[in-house]
Amino acid sequence: MFGEGPVHMVGVCGSGMASLAELLMQWGVRVSGSDKVRGDSFWRLLNAGASLCVGHSARNLPPGCRLLVHSAAVPTSNPEIVAAKKRNIPILKYSQMLGSISRHFRTIAVAGSHGKTTVTAMVVKALHDAFFPCSFVVGGEAYQLRALPRSPKAPFFVTEACEFDRSFLNLRRSIAVVTNIEPDHLDYYGTEENLFEAFWRFASGAEEFAVLNADDAGCRRLAKRLSKPVVTFGRAKDAQFRILHSDDIGRVTIRHSGGTTVMRLSVIGEHNCHNAACAFALLSTLGLSCSAVAASLSSFRGVARRLQVISRSSPVVIDDYAHHPTEIKAVVRTVKEAFPPKPLFVFQAHQHSRLLALFDDFVAAFSGADDVLLLPVYSVREGAEMRCRINHAALGVALQTRGVRVRVATSFEEGYEILRREADDFSAVCFMGAGDIYRLARALAATSKSKAAERARYAG
Repeated sequence: MFGEGPVHMVGVCGSGMASLAELLMQWGVRVSGSDKVRGDSFWRLLNAGASLCVGHSARNLPPGCRLLVHSAAVPTSNPEIVAAKKRNIPILKYSQMLGSISRHFRTIAVAGSHGKTTVTAMVVKALHDAFFPCSFVVGGEAYQLRALPRSPKAPFFVTEACEFDRSFLNLRRSIAVVTNIEPDHLDYYGTEENLFEAFWRFASGAEEFAVLNADDAGCRRLAKRLSKPVVTFGRAKDAQFRILHSDDIGRVTIRHSGGTTVMRLSVIGEHNCHNAACAFALLSTLGLSCSAVAASLSSFRGVARRLQVISRSSPVVIDDYAHHPTEIKAVVRTVKEAFPPKPLFVFQAHQHSRLLALFDDFVAAFSGADDVLLLPVYSVREGAEMRCRINHAALGVALQTRGVRVRVATSFEEGYEILRREADDFSAVCFMGAGDIYRLARALAATSKSKAAERARYAG
């Protein structure tokens, strides 16, 4: 599919890029790559055979490089991209590369403001469990998918479809899935209507059918406009796959044309019941047996950084990717239910523009929390003017007026010191954000485990 010579990937440690690199290596493609830091996937890719560099330089381009692929976060001024242009090496964005791959398969593309990573992983696992081979790219690490084969001859290609930069329109959509549509990436789209129109173009491009959330206003609007067959899921009475019951401990009951299916998921959170219903609707429509799908979804153990418990020592430490108000609200509710009596929520906003555009929604999302620690905003693609318009301290002031006990850290280091002093006062500490907040979560987890070991040693 890609000829001879290595494919060089800039920003290779990003979750989607890393998954793409793994796919290419399984297909026998030589992969080289670079990133500014050693991300989570660095050592995994290195062990799989990738040739990797830390930092960006024209010297990183390998001899005989036939193609350069870069993430959306990498600017065109990157020295490796500049060098590739000088050498007339073809250059593709990550989404364009996915689009090129997708045209060779019956492609299931999963889009939505929230839940798309988990739904994609659920679908991949269920297809493999039912002996339906598929290749896949997932924008997060699901441990149960690590050892799964990704054959270039598989009939299905399952991929997460990101709406930023209208990236998902590059994909072939044999089947288009939309989990929900909510305001996000307004720094790019400008208006909610522009965002909706992009989702409409995505769903209307489905060659076979679209799967839509009957509980989501944007999806219901899509369903009315689409001329393609539509499969719906949700609590709504007219949903074809109707959720009769769901709760935060993962119990979900779905009524459908074939009867009623009850599942007890291995992942917590009512939002995961919706994710499972979405996957169930898609897979059942493809012809998989309801019992086989239910068994696979019930044994699904989740995706990294999605309500991931990284330490069970006291306090419990949880790491989550939530960075949109709807996601945050769901995590706050679930953690309060699952880890009482007194959880602390640590938040690093992702992009000043998102914090500004959705400020009132962020305030409402955190109003259900009793204790919050705010870290400085993680900012990429933004200029100094935007960074000056709003900061995390403004969110802290607004939350205090709602009665939330707020701590505001001016740096990661100050945040860690606050946690070192106060973490033991809480039943759980839940870290949320799409930036590098996971580093602080891991630091606290290591400290928590060390303290637990010391207590055990003295007790013995």
